[in-house]
Amino acid sequence: MESWSASVIKSFGGDDFAPFVDSLSRQGIRFTKLYPAGYVSDQGIPAVLSGYPAVSRISVINQSSKSAKLPCINQDLKAYGYQSGFVFGGDLNYGNIKSYVFNKEFGVVKEEKDFDSNLDRGKLGIQDGDMQKEYLRYLNEAKQPFVYSWFTLSSHMPYDYPGDKKQLVNHKENDYINSIGYADNSFRQFFEQAKKQPWYNNTLFVIVADHSHADHHDYSVYDAEYHRIPLLFFGDVIKPEFRGKNIETVFSQLDIPVTILKQMGLNKEATQYNWSKNMFNPTVNHFAYYCSFAGGGIVSDSGSIGYQHGLIEPVINHLPNYKPLTDSLTKITKAFQQAVFEDYRLK
Repeated sequence: MESWSASVIKSFGGDDFAPFVDSLSRQGIRFTKLYPAGYVSDQGIPAVLSGYPAVSRISVINQSSKSAKLPCINQDLKAYGYQSGFVFGGDLNYGNIKSYVFNKEFGVVKEEKDFDSNLDRGKLGIQDGDMQKEYLRYLNEAKQPFVYSWFTLSSHMPYDYPGDKKQLVNHKENDYINSIGYADNSFRQFFEQAKKQPWYNNTLFVIVADHSHADHHDYSVYDAEYHRIPLLFFGDVIKPEFRGKNIETVFSQLDIPVTILKQMGLNKEATQYNWSKNMFNPTVNHFAYYCSFAGGGIVSDSGSIGYQHGLIEPVINHLPNYKPLTDSLTKITKAFQQAVFEDYRLK
């Protein structure tokens, strides 16, 4: 989901601007303290699919020779007969995403130019309301089992999706908030038809944002709350006793691949994801590192700090009265960032 912040969904502790996704989250497993790797899509997509972190101003998929060496969940599942696809209503050259999805051997790759010219276009491409129909069509054409991704776009500026905009918030981000409502209704339309399809009962839906967005709460870009995003596991494949479960421990977007592979019993494949951990393992450390254009931060179950490059002290500190933990998180943040830079350099 392009640019979705957790603060727009009621069940994630936000406002009620996405009632349909909110209703899904109450039937699945929602992670209410999840954080992205970075702040742009070309950082978020390899984080979700390859479990690879980001640092300020660098995205691994902008260098094809490096992204080619990343693991990817669709490649792992290919050995077990899974077909794969990646669908986007815009131009996949954006952020060098096209190179990444071809490097990762997605079997079906579709972007704006591949769709009917009669479909209405905005400045960025085909809107979510039309794309949900196209995505459903490709899922129906796919041979089971399959692993498919749809990258949405209507919640990205310039917010030129069809329909009227309401005064939902008295704020400069009112158009963004309206775009969430439009996208939410597109998901409603998708699921109304998806549940009628023969593959529906056997499908796990993983609904997650690529990164967050500024909204009417005016959080600092260095604040962890600015970056908090929704993650939802939904579908009939989830055992009834886990539906509606709210996981409030801190995790990262990076943790999605290993969590899914472990649930499928693919332990060998999971070992390739050095930056990812199993969110259902009760013994793992709960933390998430995120970056912004000029800084970053780290979140633990005890709190968070945010920093700006070039400054010694954190600019955001939600542990002001606990200096030992602040110092510890600061060291971990610096160490994590250094380790990512070193891994990136050697790839």
